[in-house]
Amino acid sequence: FSSTFEGARANAVALSLIYTAKLNQLDPEKYLRKVLTEITNIEVFDPERFRQLLPWNIDLTS
Repeated sequence: FSSTFEGARANAVALSLIYTAKLNQLDPEKYLRKVLTEITNIEVFDPERFRQLLPWNIDLTS
């Protein structure tokens, strides 16, 4: 459990990503690994690239 508001918020974001991945029949660990790897290569103002990382759009085979 979180002892600060910021910690609680971070937990909520992480759990949201995990459960959304599960709802889309993805392995949450593989999904998070791919997103965290790819997100470092995205320009800040490239919304299409961010859309490609959504659980219902992402390709985990590459």
